[in-house]
Amino acid sequence: MVYFYYQKWTKLGLLEKKENRYFATDNLIGIPLAQTVPAGFDAPSRDENRYESINLNSYLIERPNSTFLLEVSGDSMMDAGITPGDKVVVDRSLTARDGDVVVATIDGAFTLKYLSKDKKGKVALLAANKTRYKDPLFPSESMEIVGVVISSFRKYR
Repeated sequence: MVYFYYQKWTKLGLLEKKENRYFATDNLIGIPLAQTVPAGFDAPSRDENRYESINLNSYLIERPNSTFLLEVSGDSMMDAGITPGDKVVVDRSLTARDGDVVVATIDGAFTLKYLSKDKKGKVALLAANKTRYKDPLFPSESMEIVGVVISSFRKYR
């Protein structure tokens, strides 16, 4: 009986099937994106009668089977706009590149930092807080990239 509804809702565009799992589409759980809002200078506004919807799940998460959320503690990424209490969306299926924000273990401890690779392939982790953390982190024993941060968000209330 449930399978019947999954098929029906898929035909109606309310669900979509990816990787043998069903996910809600923007038509089912989309949040209206009404217009842009200027933050410092005037920006052209959208037609007031035209709305589009964004499904935050599909907007933030491309590969659900390899994605997870973490809550940030500490202030080492403040200059990157990532503050304590923020949530980060981490995709463990991506190969980390130079300049990516990553979740890593360095000598057994978890951390959130920029990945830095020099021309010889030497890897370091860099904080984004110029006033408190200036030195790069190099592993004394081991380092493993757990995943790449693909987005972050916070609640204000």
